[in-house]
Amino acid sequence: MAEETGDTRVVINHRTLRIGRENYALNNIARVQVIGVKPPPDAGQGNAKLGCMSAFGVFVLFSILTASTQSGALATIGFVAAIAVGILVFIKSKKAYTPRYALMLESTGNPKAGLISPDRESLEWVSERIVDAIENPPETEQSYTVSNVFLGDQFNQYGDGNIGRMVNP
Repeated sequence: MAEETGDTRVVINHRTLRIGRENYALNNIARVQVIGVKPPPDAGQGNAKLGCMSAFGVFVLFSILTASTQSGALATIGFVAAIAVGILVFIKSKKAYTPRYALMLESTGNPKAGLISPDRESLEWVSERIVDAIENPPETEQSYTVSNVFLGDQFNQYGDGNIGRMVNP
């Protein structure tokens, strides 16, 4: 499961790469890439059932008030208020989605999302440091702090049209 950390340390020495608590042998890393994480299917959608239920509740309330006072104006106001409340609840229930990117590390095993962040540039920067360390292992340990990230999950994708969805990003 992805663990939100905010800031994560990336430490590179001449043989290993350490991201948070995960360690990787530099000579076993076959590919480093930054990819976009596909949004869940319900991203950006509102809850239509909740909006309809709220509108129906307001409509019933104003119907009861109208029946007790026998006012046509109150019925019209109630109908308009029910529609407005339904639309407002639908809009407020929209699920916000921020695009996220994953720093993928591939070795002899399964691909692993090392870091996940909404900031693509910071992941590209870390990717460049890792590739540089693979090509030219540093003599001294290098330590970087990356902000606004999640520690990653195992990323398994099979078949055509997979969505590459992560659990609890």
